[in-house]
Amino acid sequence: MSNSVWITLSAGVVGALIGAAATIAAAMISRQPTLTAVVDDRIRVLLEHYEKTIRELRGEIAQLESKVDFLTAELNKVRSEQTPG
Repeated sequence: MSNSVWITLSAGVVGALIGAAATIAAAMISRQPTLTAVVDDRIRVLLEHYEKTIRELRGEIAQLESKVDFLTAELNKVRSEQTPG
């Protein structure tokens, strides 16, 4: 065989290897979830966490408001008892 045949065969093998690697890479990339889906999932998780936190904070605020109302009523009661007359 002449040198040109070996060069042609070598070039063909290298091309086939590059093509196979590209095919495998494309298959692996297509198996990955899309960036949009990943971002949507992360945003959904964040929103759920924030909504839960907001619900908890609203509950805390309601409790504090009731305590303030109670303490205000008690303070007014003590003030009225201390007022002469």
